[in-house]
Amino acid sequence: MQQPSSTENVQNVCGNMKFPATKKQILEEARKSNMSSDVINALESCPDRQYNSCDDVMQQCKGKMMNR
Repeated sequence: MQQPSSTENVQNVCGNMKFPATKKQILEEARKSNMSSDVINALESCPDRQYNSCDDVMQQCKGKMMNR
């Protein structure tokens, strides 16, 4: 069974979030969901600000995530 890509994992984390959300809140949800270190590292490298949607998070983190 193929592992989901980092992008898919971030989308899964976002699905559990209520927006707007801060970077800290998104990271907390990712850790609570036992996301891989790739996902955590990508989220940590995103700007420290409030995000209005999952698309907003994806736009900021694009290029920092490794797709498999």
